[in-house]
Amino acid sequence: MGEPDPREEPGRVDELLRPFLTDSMLWPVAIVLVLSVSSFFAQVIVRAFEKNLFAVAALLVLSWMSYGAVRGSIRGGRPGPLALLVFALWVVSAAGAVAGARLGLL
Repeated sequence: MGEPDPREEPGRVDELLRPFLTDSMLWPVAIVLVLSVSSFFAQVIVRAFEKNLFAVAALLVLSWMSYGAVRGSIRGGRPGPLALLVFALWVVSAAGAVAGARLGLL
């Protein structure tokens, strides 16, 4: 009976986020969180493609933080709730940036 591998144990943030992905009563909160934060990310993405130096720096910092969060959230080859949330943020942000740029909103 060996000790459990610490890499396979969920992290503290993963345990805090797990109810938002498993409890259907908390899904609206998770959706609002993703949409709110992704609107900020979309604005940063659009401004970065307009060659705004501060937006490029912000995009690099956000990307590095996302990489660190996802790397820490992947346990035993499977993404945890934090990795899924970060992935959803970037997908919705990219879609929002494309839509906003095409419609001239951003």
